[in-house]
Amino acid sequence: QGVFFHWKDGSRSGAVADELFKGYQGAIQSDGYEVYSRFENVQGIVLLGCMAHVRRKFEHLASDDKNAAHIIETIATLYELEENLKHKKAPPEEVETERKAKAYPILKYLETYMLDVHKQYTPGEAMEKALRYAFAVWIRIGRYVQDGRFNIDNNLMEQAIRPITLGRKNYLFCGNNEGAENNAIFYTFVACCREADIEPYKWMKEVLSRPLPDMTEEELTKMLPSNFK
Repeated sequence: QGVFFHWKDGSRSGAVADELFKGYQGAIQSDGYEVYSRFENVQGIVLLGCMAHVRRKFEHLASDDKNAAHIIETIATLYELEENLKHKKAPPEEVETERKAKAYPILKYLETYMLDVHKQYTPGEAMEKALRYAFAVWIRIGRYVQDGRFNIDNNLMEQAIRPITLGRKNYLFCGNNEGAENNAIFYTFVACCREADIEPYKWMKEVLSRPLPDMTEEELTKMLPSNFK
């Protein structure tokens, strides 16, 4: 468990995703970026959407559009269920059961509602664009109810990359690809420390005091934030 930042010559192409997930089996959760669509029909991969990104498309419209406001209110009920399950520390099996019984009907209602109101808007309107985005990822959104280990959104990763987003203008240029790759490695370690509830500076100071070049792979693995004691 951890956070990994990947840099490949500044590219976000499908070839980069193919290389990164080559041989991978499991779940991939993302926003609606088109590159991830290539994994939709790959055997062994479950492609999940992010409800937070869907919700965000309607948030700034809710004050002036009653349909957007209703969509936001309905999505809020899904998050309320998630908060309740989290608060009671429900195991994955119970989460799955509760989602299928309570969240799935809400998702079906919301899909029907959005399809019904879509005809009220002309192409190019902000609300029409928000609805079109939701339709594009909706099949991926609904999959989170299938497994209690899945998340309703990708906010854990959004929070992990937030420091980079906030500081983007301060390091717009890394000098070269090698510098950018080094930054990706550095941010990976810092994010993993935060994920493991370890103070990054103390971890780095302790690790760098060790004879790293002479250590075995097993010994180095024990130095990773998730394994560090």
